[in-house]
Amino acid sequence: EFDLSDGFGAVLFLYLLRMKSFTNGSGNVRKWKNLNLSS
Repeated sequence: EFDLSDGFGAVLFLYLLRMKSFTNGSGNVRKWKNLNLSS
């Protein structure tokens, strides 16, 4: 039997995890660009 709330929680967790890693990645890119611009 499939529980919708469990599935939704798992999807939400993965989504938040992806958003977190995505924002961290773009932040690193921004830092790298600033480093190149300043040097």
